[in-house]
Amino acid sequence: MDFTDAKHVGSAHAYFEGDSLKNPKVKAFFKSALQGERAEQEVGLPFDASANLFRVP
Repeated sequence: MDFTDAKHVGSAHAYFEGDSLKNPKVKAFFKSALQGERAEQEVGLPFDASANLFRVP
């Protein structure tokens, strides 16, 4: 997962508080992941094959 430069996240490393939770994709990702779901698929995150990771917009 790459949260770098995601809206309301920027370079922050706190995804469970503050402005990060204003990004609906971040909030949905963690809600899904913490329920044991495949969050990247549930939220529909794009896969970056060149970096081998999912990006959170």
